[in-house]
Amino acid sequence: LAAGGPGSVIGLYFSALWSGLCCSFTQDLTRCYRALKASGRPFEVVCVSWDRDEEAFQEHVAGIPWLAIPFLERSLAKDLNADFAVKDVPSLILLRPGGAVITTEGRKAISFGHEFFPWAREDL
Repeated sequence: LAAGGPGSVIGLYFSALWSGLCCSFTQDLTRCYRALKASGRPFEVVCVSWDRDEEAFQEHVAGIPWLAIPFLERSLAKDLNADFAVKDVPSLILLRPGGAVITTEGRKAISFGHEFFPWAREDL
């Protein structure tokens, strides 16, 4: 996480191909992600998949422009689910490079738009 440098934001995106809500939110997140990247803003997303099998996982990550924890790393995904008390998908946790949580309501932050990056707690 620290490799992003100060001012960076990392989003842990808990998502699954089988979820209609995820499919919808992924479109919103993709637009925001691309806008931030195009403007040189330090934002990265890592998909933490809830897909049930490797085939679904591969289909899921084929359509996203960001990183994903490999399907075989299920124990890491489960640990992150537990660490952030994720109960449902889609869920987006926004973090600082050192791991400090900006918000567990990343979906809400994204809904404000990329103009509000880095979505400081006081802005939400």
